[in-house]
Amino acid sequence: MQIDEIVHLITDISEQVNLLSLNASIEAARAGEYGRGFAVVANEIKKLAGQSKASATNISDMMKDMQEATVRAVSEMDKSVSEAIDGIDTINRAGEAFGEISLAVEQVSLQITEISAVTEQISAATEEVSASMFEMVHVAKSTVEHTGNVLSLSQEQLATAEEMTATSDTRNRMSTELKKMVSQFKL
Repeated sequence: MQIDEIVHLITDISEQVNLLSLNASIEAARAGEYGRGFAVVANEIKKLAGQSKASATNISDMMKDMQEATVRAVSEMDKSVSEAIDGIDTINRAGEAFGEISLAVEQVSLQITEISAVTEQISAATEEVSASMFEMVHVAKSTVEHTGNVLSLSQEQLATAEEMTATSDTRNRMSTELKKMVSQFKL
């Protein structure tokens, strides 16, 4: 049996007892002087029935309050459970996000290491190119000096060749003139 049913039963009983006490009071009044003691008992029974009914009403009100409080508590517990589940989901998502961030940091670290290695290779290649350029400049300077010397020698040879050509031309003319002169003398 539920408490509501018990409270309802107590209320019904108190109402019936109240009616019985009313009937007893009526019968006591009819009995006159002999029913006075019975009237006092009937009056006390009526008071007890009223108190029982009031107590049953109080119990019913308290039960309603407890039921409402229980419904509110269950609602709050449901809300708390829902919030806890949301909190767990948030924590799980945060954990996943931190995992992804950790992975990204690892990848960036690897890329930085690769970039550092490439930078070292570029630096070494730059040093090699710089050394080669220095050597090329040195060779170019040496070539320019030698070219200058060769040019000077070539100019000297050209001048000598021009002098020799001029001397040769002069000798050719002289030879031609000598031939003409010798041809005039016939023996």
